Amino acid sequence: MGDDTGIVPAEDNVDDVIPNGLLTPIFSIPVVFTNSLPIARTRTKTIAKSDLNEDVGLDEIRAMVTLTPVLPVAASRESNQVTGSF
Repeated sequence: MGDDTGIVPAEDNVDDVIPNGLLTPIFSIPVVFTNSLPIARTRTKTIAKSDLNEDVGLDEIRAMVTLTPVLPVAASRESNQVTGSF
């Protein structure tokens, strides 16, 4: 997402969806973990540099990850912010 909230100097204060940036779910059935040990998964997606140019000047982007447990209680977290002139 183009991250424009809470930055100084303020831009449009709206987080923009990156065109072609959505990842599709990798599982169509629930995944059950049999223990509480950490698990690491890697997903990659190639996005055109021009799609990251979400506003005028320096661009700020983040990834949004949502995990949905079998019981419907979603948890979402944002990645660190990446800045640059994309």
